[in-house]
Amino acid sequence: MLMKNHLYAIAVGITLLLNNSYAFYDDFSLGIGGYGELSADIQKEDSVNSETEDFSADIFFKTSMHGSLVFGPDYEIQLGSSIPSSSQDSSVTKWNYWLNFLLGKRLGLFEPQVGFGFYFTRLSVDGSTKTLQNGNNPSTVFQTPEGAIVATNNVILASLNIYPGYFNGYKNLFLNIQMNFLNIEDSLERSQNIFLSLNYKLGQL
Repeated sequence: MLMKNHLYAIAVGITLLLNNSYAFYDDFSLGIGGYGELSADIQKEDSVNSETEDFSADIFFKTSMHGSLVFGPDYEIQLGSSIPSSSQDSSVTKWNYWLNFLLGKRLGLFEPQVGFGFYFTRLSVDGSTKTLQNGNNPSTVFQTPEGAIVATNNVILASLNIYPGYFNGYKNLFLNIQMNFLNIEDSLERSQNIFLSLNYKLGQL
């Protein structure tokens, strides 16, 4: 039921982004960038020890709706998606997508933002066999399951937009640095992601 609620929230977000009747926004933006994700300990095939995956760059795309609230701060509703790719386990394909809500205030060159969101990870497993070392015993062959699961993560965000146009008058282009803190309420699942993107404002659609 919780997963259905999150999917419903994504559907509402997409509707708000694409429906012209919601004229309370100021403009849309499109962005492309790279992000690093710190994963849990995993065991590679034919390896005895588990290993912690370091930050590695993956490409993502995002679209955002920007506007101002009556009581002062600016808001951003953000939808993003990575490109599906293989994880360190070659039998698993990973796809991340997210829905974020941010509040901020433009201060000349910079616009600091804070917010919350939902970060989804879809893992698709191909059902192949894997060979793993089992302590000092000979290698053990495991049959991986076939199918897909979606994990939902609660996110707290800290973000910074940087507008080079503050100096040259070109207002449509901006850089964004964003830090995601996933599942801060859970000491076992807590992790962080960092995003860097180049964005372009398109105005009202």
